[in-house]
Amino acid sequence: MATTTKDTKPNSTQQKAALASLTQQAAAALIGKPTIYFRDHAHEIPRNPDDSYNAAEVVRWALGQAEPAELPDEQLEALLQSLDIVSCSQDDDAFTFATLDAIVRQHGGAGLAAIGQVVFDTVKRWHHKFPCGAPDSYQPETRAEAEARLQPRYDRQLAKEVQTELAYQERYYARRTGKLVAKCECGAWRHGRKWRRSEIPPGHYVGEGVCPDCTAKMAASYHAR
Repeated sequence: MATTTKDTKPNSTQQKAALASLTQQAAAALIGKPTIYFRDHAHEIPRNPDDSYNAAEVVRWALGQAEPAELPDEQLEALLQSLDIVSCSQDDDAFTFATLDAIVRQHGGAGLAAIGQVVFDTVKRWHHKFPCGAPDSYQPETRAEAEARLQPRYDRQLAKEVQTELAYQERYYARRTGKLVAKCECGAWRHGRKWRRSEIPPGHYVGEGVCPDCTAKMAASYHAR
């Protein structure tokens, strides 16, 4: 009676050994390149002493050689304008360039990929923190919508400016008519030479001042330190 042998799968040790010693064809297939690509880059792709290829080393090298995508003009222009804004806000462009240049020199394509990933992750965090809607959902406001949104801000600003202007005019008028008093935090007020603690007569503009008693207390506190 004939006997049959049962096929056995290679164990992990055998698999690791196989991955550490690939043929050129297998290594090329691993990174999706034709064998001629390996011949063209023979002096760059790492090889074992016996001219075989270690899968991990080949993949690591391939990741470092990733070619940049050719962006369509609309994406490239949007990216360039975004970088222009960032560049204009940099206090030390020379240091920024030196840092990026050092990363690229040391790590090559993988360094560029790392820079891109860091930039993307940073912008992504800011986007989640301050969401502004997806670009494809954005629509410019109408004039009426913009006015409705901005009017409260203008109203607050106008009210503040009006208050400041009226206060200035009130103080100017009080000085011209002699109805200007200085008031201390303790409640005492001065009109001329004398400090008083009575009610301030109506129609007087109240400015800031420090009475002699409070001045003496502050001086004593300072010298007691």
